Amino acid sequence: MTPVTLNCVCFRHKNLDDQANEELLRRLVESGFAFLGRAFVKGEFCMRACFINLRTEEEDIVAIINEVLRLGRLIKPAS
Repeated sequence: MTPVTLNCVCFRHKNLDDQANEELLRRLVESGFAFLGRAFVKGEFCMRACFINLRTEEEDIVAIINEVLRLGRLIKPAS
């Protein structure tokens, strides 16, 4: 009835390596703030967000992005 649009997105913190991105995801999920999955795109680890709740709004997505950025600042990238 309408065009299909994707509701999933894979992303990673650009300043962190794979191991640090995995740590970031672990902290995010363990905090209970959001539940994101793990995926690999072009051989690199990334976080996978899938929005299935019809009540999800832009501010929900912005909140997740802000929390990912906050947690990213707490994790030291590998040297």
